[in-house]
Amino acid sequence: MNDFSKKWMSYLEDSKKLTELTIPGTHDSGTYLLDFSGLSRCQDKSIEDQLNQGVRFLDIRLKPGIDNDNALYIAHGLVESGFSFAGDVMPIIQRFLNSNPSETIIMCIKDDSKMYKNHNHKKYFYNAVWSTIQEYHFYTNGQIPSLDKVRGKVVLFRRFWAPGDLSFPVGVNLYGDDDNIWPKDRMNGFENDGINFYVQDRYDDWKGREDIENKFKEAVKPTLEKASSSLPNTLFINFTSGTSGNIFYEDPKEIAEIVNPLFFEYLYNKQKTRFGIIPMDFPESPLINRLYSCNPFNFISMESIMPGNVYEIRPRLDLNKCLDVKGNIQADGTQVIIHTSNNQLNQRWKLADAGDGYFYLHTLIQTATNSVLDVAGNIQANGTNVIIQRQNNGNNQKWKITKLENGYFILEPKSAPNSLLDLFEANTEDGSPVKIFEKSNNDWAEQWALLPVK
Repeated sequence: MNDFSKKWMSYLEDSKKLTELTIPGTHDSGTYLLDFSGLSRCQDKSIEDQLNQGVRFLDIRLKPGIDNDNALYIAHGLVESGFSFAGDVMPIIQRFLNSNPSETIIMCIKDDSKMYKNHNHKKYFYNAVWSTIQEYHFYTNGQIPSLDKVRGKVVLFRRFWAPGDLSFPVGVNLYGDDDNIWPKDRMNGFENDGINFYVQDRYDDWKGREDIENKFKEAVKPTLEKASSSLPNTLFINFTSGTSGNIFYEDPKEIAEIVNPLFFEYLYNKQKTRFGIIPMDFPESPLINRLYSCNPFNFISMESIMPGNVYEIRPRLDLNKCLDVKGNIQADGTQVIIHTSNNQLNQRWKLADAGDGYFYLHTLIQTATNSVLDVAGNIQANGTNVIIQRQNNGNNQKWKITKLENGYFILEPKSAPNSLLDLFEANTEDGSPVKIFEKSNNDWAEQWALLPVK
């Protein structure tokens, strides 16, 4: 159950602008339906699944259908699909936003037709897109918005022609005057309509493992570091995707199988930062989760943490999981683990005052109402299990909760003041045990989100 992935933007402040965020995206988002795989298919999940897993940037490439039916269809280069923009893509988008009104989707629309320089075609493409988006909740202002202006809406990024004499903007303009500003197969910063952009789109001619690794090392990684350390008002778009450009070499999936693990490893333990928009090929849920968890979430304030409140406690490493009493068993000594959120009482913890700024964390399992989170055996050693035990007022049952600058929390047992609640070996599989380990510097395995339960 990807309950957090569906609503992760709800934990961001309304005042945050898109330039301040880390936004997981997909490249050629609609190509999962293409009959011809290999060089043309860049995704294996539907747009609905992408959104449910946390993707918020969609790269939609369109061209007219071969039947001249005045519709636009998902395409990638020469390869077309029967998946229409108006009849298929947009109803999916609207259903998601209706169910998750806290979210916003950035949609970058590109004309992928070979006729894109023909003036009659350009007018046709513009009219087809514009008439479709009028039926939906699109934000077409030409400036970068804050979240309060676009929750429940689609933000249009435009990579297609629009008439120059219009009295209104047609989305964030990445087309320029005549498709002359996008850095094709390179990386570059530029300004248009008062917005500063930095785009890394080095996509072609990546062949062999060492060369493909350089796609990450020489293109993706430098752009990540630039985004995280400078140019705070610049919108970064950093494509991890690539192609060999040759059917005899690696296809996009084989390239993603090399680049994505490098990216996943790079992100671990990064402090609060923004990386911009990251369109990817074939991203899996753990990578998407790791990306959006870099955002400046504001789960709750320290002042609101009070006795009597009930929380789900979720590991930063997978915010769709919860601190869980294994098997919903109430017996003393039952291991505490993480498990996919399921709205059960063994994943809910009620605070009680333990004095001196510490709390008892009571499990809400109805048959174990006096059982609390406990460091087994009052042992201070690294790797000591965390269990539930009937309350005995020991220091190994008293926890100090501290909010970090990045919005996450650490939980420190009074019995082991230099140790923290820790997801053992950073393992996010269901059933992974929770233990205590000596406090380290910004280790994500020690960071937790506290989500209030009403």
